[in-house]
Amino acid sequence: MQIKNSVIVNAPREKVAEFFNNPVKVVECVPGIQSHEIKGTNFKAKVKFKVGAISGTFNTEGYIKEVKPQESYEVFIKGGSIGNSFEAKASVTLTDAEAGKTKLDYVADAKLGGMIAALGKVVENVAADIVKQLFECAEKKLSA
Repeated sequence: MQIKNSVIVNAPREKVAEFFNNPVKVVECVPGIQSHEIKGTNFKAKVKFKVGAISGTFNTEGYIKEVKPQESYEVFIKGGSIGNSFEAKASVTLTDAEAGKTKLDYVADAKLGGMIAALGKVVENVAADIVKQLFECAEKKLSA
């Protein structure tokens, strides 16, 4: 499953890059976050998800890595709950936009296992919504 999109963030690229270099700020924007532990650029978190009739708390872990300073990032996350698993890797690219704003492009590839894998398009829509909520939260924090 692949999710890709672009958003314009009402903040300069340096400020957006600073946000992505701070996993605490990024993890706090994850919808359903219940707890987290950060060590450098690595994180562990408990996140509550609901996908169709399936809901549960997923134990997740991953990292955020700056690939090219203030330009590109790699985000990796994997996790699972009873009978379900997922693994996702995303590339995030920042470019300058008009009036001091930043264009954020992202592409994420995810692999699903267990019951959630059988839900197909429902999972894709929920995943796209989660990513959208994360970036909306980031945009709010950066525009404040």
